[in-house]
Amino acid sequence: MVVVVANKNDIHAMAVHNEVYSQGGQCSILDIGELCRGDSLYHSQRPNKSYLTTEQGRIKISGIKSLWYRRPYYSETDQNIYDREARLFTEREWRQTCEGLFHSLEKTLIVNRIGSVYDLSKTYQLFMAKKAGLTVPDTIVTNSHIDVKKFYAKHEGKIIHKALTATNDTFLTTKLFSKNDFKYLNRLYCCPTIFQELIEGDFDFRVTVINEKIYTARIATYENKGLIDSRIDLTLKYERFEFDDQMNKRILTLIKSLGLRFGTADFKLGKDGRLYFLEVNPQGQFIYVQLLTGMPLVKEMAKFLLSGAA
Repeated sequence: MVVVVANKNDIHAMAVHNEVYSQGGQCSILDIGELCRGDSLYHSQRPNKSYLTTEQGRIKISGIKSLWYRRPYYSETDQNIYDREARLFTEREWRQTCEGLFHSLEKTLIVNRIGSVYDLSKTYQLFMAKKAGLTVPDTIVTNSHIDVKKFYAKHEGKIIHKALTATNDTFLTTKLFSKNDFKYLNRLYCCPTIFQELIEGDFDFRVTVINEKIYTARIATYENKGLIDSRIDLTLKYERFEFDDQMNKRILTLIKSLGLRFGTADFKLGKDGRLYFLEVNPQGQFIYVQLLTGMPLVKEMAKFLLSGAA
């Protein structure tokens, strides 16, 4: 049995679920958010007695051979719990229960393990990317308006800013830091932000790694000169591309060093001819890349998950 941990309406989960069945396997989508809305969980120290009950039926924990930690959404606390501390406590209890359960699946192929999903800060990624031999942009993380002003001057006003984490319901893009943004710096002390030198160039690259297979898409960002984040313009030309063996080896070294079996990495080819690593997402989107390039990413993910369920 293959289990995908995700919201039941997640398009990646649904696509891989259907592909697993088309390849002759069995798959279930586990929506953790439904556990306090009718679904249930029973976890025992005897693995063959532990199970999850969902609208798709009962799933024996011992029968899970592959688990894709796609994008879990934890249970919303019962609306009858009005006390804030009690609600937070309940949410922590759900998280501890589910993550403890997943960590105990020692003989299960897990893509990706919980720690690798939540603990991969962008600063750590950049550190490990340099160790793997990749080039990274000049970067600072700060909540000091003074440091930002110095960094802005250092790069003659050509810097970008982005969030260190993501949210469940808002798509956060990378943005150019403009003179108009200086008026908001008095709020920066509340929360650190990542700032990087702006890498200018004609091509972005979206790299999808599934197990040890690399699928690279080249994106013609020269078609939209003012674009900072190529993910927000799907009218750009996408085409399949192949890096040389040395670059692919460095990418795999990075992915393995981060404890990942799957990830989507973003690169930018600078005007100086160097390829800059930007970040890797252990829960990244890839269906849009498949639609724009024809690369069989859903099929490859299903095949990989079934390799653990064989």
